[in-house]
Amino acid sequence: MAQMHLAAGARHAAAADVNRIGAEDLRWALRSGWEDFLAKRGDLLFVPFLYPLIGLIVAAAALNSALLPLLFPMAAGLSIFGPVAAAGFYEIARRREQGDEAGWAHFLDPLAPDRRAGLVSITGLLGVLFLAWLLVAWVLYQLTLGRLEPVGIGGFVRALLFTPEGWTLIVAGNAAGAVIAAVTLMLTVVSVPMVVDRPVVAGDAVRTSFARCRPIRGRWRAAA
Repeated sequence: MAQMHLAAGARHAAAADVNRIGAEDLRWALRSGWEDFLAKRGDLLFVPFLYPLIGLIVAAAALNSALLPLLFPMAAGLSIFGPVAAAGFYEIARRREQGDEAGWAHFLDPLAPDRRAGLVSITGLLGVLFLAWLLVAWVLYQLTLGRLEPVGIGGFVRALLFTPEGWTLIVAGNAAGAVIAAVTLMLTVVSVPMVVDRPVVAGDAVRTSFARCRPIRGRWRAAA
């Protein structure tokens, strides 16, 4: 039992041990990321799947006008899962940095049975955040454009662009989206790379990610 407590404490300490990120670190990360991108063109992997997915969403909205108000929130909200979708790229970048073989065969290594628990847990949290975003978007629609009851795609677009309710929805929706994006960033900026890099509990990784973002929030408040 004592050994279990010691192991849990060591794991928690490892999760919380993240260096302060400075401007030079950001420059190094951008430079290294660009080198990784040139070496492993991941965009070629995602494009064949991204556009058909967007097409299916658009087709569903066109066939079912009830889904039309959620067309943009659904398409935009998919980016919430971007950090976990990039886990394979993190793995390849990690292997390149360590000098290991970094072929596409290792893209799914983070989903190996002995490594996927943390990534699955964080994906679940992002799923809850995605549903929360859709709920907020639907409520905003009902409070604004929904009162006008636009009919069809043409009526929806006209009401969105040429009525006060439509512009209220645009402004409020983008503000809510910015909040969701900020929460997603704070939740995943450290946690997803961490669970890919080492065996760590998802809760520790998420707490570490939020803790690393706290000084940034403090600087924003000071600047304001």
